[in-house]
Amino acid sequence: MTNVFRTEDEPATTRVDYWQHVVTRTLAPYQIVGAGDTFRSQIRHAEIGQVTVLDMTASIGAASRTPDLIRNSDLGMYKIDLATAGRSVFAQDDRQSMLAPGEFHLADLSRPSQVALEQWHGSIVIFPATLLPLRHDDLRKLTAVPFSPQDPYAALVTALVTELTRHLDAFESARDTRIGTALLDLLSLAVATRLDRLGAVPAESRQNAMTLRVRAFIESHLGDPELSPAMIAAAHHISVRALHKLYEYEDQPIAASIRRRRLERIRQDLLDPSLGSRPVSAIGARWGFRDAPVFGRAFRAAYGLPPGEYRATHAGLSPPSPV
Repeated sequence: MTNVFRTEDEPATTRVDYWQHVVTRTLAPYQIVGAGDTFRSQIRHAEIGQVTVLDMTASIGAASRTPDLIRNSDLGMYKIDLATAGRSVFAQDDRQSMLAPGEFHLADLSRPSQVALEQWHGSIVIFPATLLPLRHDDLRKLTAVPFSPQDPYAALVTALVTELTRHLDAFESARDTRIGTALLDLLSLAVATRLDRLGAVPAESRQNAMTLRVRAFIESHLGDPELSPAMIAAAHHISVRALHKLYEYEDQPIAASIRRRRLERIRQDLLDPSLGSRPVSAIGARWGFRDAPVFGRAFRAAYGLPPGEYRATHAGLSPPSPV
């Protein structure tokens, strides 16, 4: 269940006090400063497994996690802040970070920190410190250090957090605990890679994170006719045998999974009115089927009709030229 809190729900004179209460309830006790009566902010908040996800906007303001607040409320938690838009300056351990959209950083809520925001929108993920399988002294080296989406595991963290935030209402804590676990596995790999301490991450977490990374790679390369287990393995510096082992407990082998995802993308395009004039064969080629007869047979086996008939039947379009 998602909770929504807005400063606009309060009179201007009590907005800052109200917001301090909201931040304490949803994130951690902070001292809110530098926000006047015109301060505007909103938080959407949900629990997903062992992580808490916040979608936050703030017009302007600053906040501090002070030593006194920490003494009274040390929850043993870390968080990441992921920027979508606006400006932010975060400070901890004599470092400052200004996040560009798509970047995130790590913060230790058990130690002092400060943040200043202006027209900011982003996501915050809070989780117990014990769920990162790395030493506290090592993690301290990375607080207030931006993680770029150019890093493969950091990019997956950004993508997953973005999707969680976009569909926050769809997730439930009890039902979707595996999503929270997947996020922490990816974050552990991103942090451990930055610290050059991959061996500290449990083998199961490494395998889960690699599986998610492979799936993301497949999704982004479905249109490449050369996409194959050998190509995927080479891109991830693992053997083809190790790649197949990742898919041991999946519903389908990796080659069948690639074909299924391609056919599903094709099916979606066939039902898209804006693509109604595009030849069926061109849609197949767009998603990696260079051989039109092979594409036609594969589509019919999956959906019971040739692609042209499927489009005409389900999208109400005139049958196109034969594949």
